[in-house]
This record gives sequence, structure tokens and C-alpha cells, in this order.
Amino acid sequence: MMSIEELYTQYEHSITKQKKAIEENRLKLHEAHRKHNLGEVARLNRLLHVLYEEKLEMEGAAVSLREYIA
Repeated sequence: MMSIEELYTQYEHSITKQKKAIEENRLKLHEAHRKHNLGEVARLNRLLHVLYEEKLEMEGAAVSLREYIA
């Protein structure tokens, strides 16, 4: 069974990975804009919206865990 501290560490690691995925997809979005690929722009905007929401939820959970640990 995982301790609260280990769970918090896992959340922090996941948040870092999510930020990297967001950055990679923002670069793809920029390229799609440059190429006027509207279908890809729409797809990437939807994907980024989901990625940002997930990151926000993970950050909220991590804050709650950190408060519980302290």
C-alpha cells in the first residue's frame, strides 16, 4: 500500500509529465496554425483543453495531499 507521501510524489511526477505533454502539443498547435491546418488546430485545441483540465485536477489533489501531510 502506498503512503500519502508516496502518493503526493506520484502526483508531482504526473503533473510534470502533463506539463511536458502540454508544451509538446502547444508546439504542434503553433505549427498547425502556421500551416493553416484548421482541422488539426481544432483537434489540438480540444486536446489541450483536456490536458489543462487534467493538470488542474492533479494540482488540486496534490495541494490537498500536501496539506494533509503537513
